[in-house]
Amino acid sequence: LPNTLRQLMLYEAFGWKPPQFGHLSLILDEERKKLSKRKGATSCHEFKLEGYLPQALNNFLVLLGWSHPQGKEIMSLEEMISGFSLERLNPAGAVFDPVKLKWMNGQYMRSLPTNELVRLFKEYLTLLLSSSKNDLERLFPEMPEPKLRDWVTEVGKWDIPKLEKNLDAVRTSSDTLWDLLRQLTLFSDVFFDVTPESQEVLAWPSTAAILNEWRDFLLAKDERGHISVGEFNLFLDHVKQKFQVKGKHLFMPLRVAVLGRPHGMELGTVIPLLSCAQLLNRVTQVLNQKL
Repeated sequence: LPNTLRQLMLYEAFGWKPPQFGHLSLILDEERKKLSKRKGATSCHEFKLEGYLPQALNNFLVLLGWSHPQGKEIMSLEEMISGFSLERLNPAGAVFDPVKLKWMNGQYMRSLPTNELVRLFKEYLTLLLSSSKNDLERLFPEMPEPKLRDWVTEVGKWDIPKLEKNLDAVRTSSDTLWDLLRQLTLFSDVFFDVTPESQEVLAWPSTAAILNEWRDFLLAKDERGHISVGEFNLFLDHVKQKFQVKGKHLFMPLRVAVLGRPHGMELGTVIPLLSCAQLLNRVTQVLNQKL
């Protein structure tokens, strides 16, 4: 309001006809305090580095202080334009909710055709490699910068069929392109580690027998080959009958042997994407730790 009064005085001083002024609602942070350059400011470049898609960010921003007449949340640019009217602007402060932004980005990302997701992901890898050390360390403190660059370089060398299969495997549990890159570490032995929460599962009386049976099963396979879903299901049936186990006492030990933790992706999804050599190395590492 103070600025508008000054602007009207300028129009009057120059003898110009003033326009109709319209003020959008203020954008507030999660504590309902006004965003400013000093607090809560995030550049578009940072959103790109964090793996947000432009169309998701546009969709999120248009809903700050405005709503679609049909209550739509996910919209194309054409739907935003056709549904827009000044009457639906809301004067109340709009809260910039990063949780909702991430959810919305995930909706966009999971709706993409695989070939389009691969294209955007490869562009994202190039962006990360061209980014400064300071940016990478500040935005992704959970992964040391040299290790991150090495991993981005390695993934960038994957052929398209491998990248398509692996991205499809992790996209359902990812909301940003960064989430995809982080989830893809499941396919790297360098990042394989047995989490502390696995210790309870490793202490179960039946776990050692199941893991040894899994290792023996893998030893009989070609280390360069892969286990099909059908073969894995036959192995599960065999273990159920031999050790009289089912449910979490069957699946959690195998998840620890494959993922390094008792919860996560469906084994039938991830196992066919890992070589027998990788699976054997992992279960051996888990058994050595248990011993």
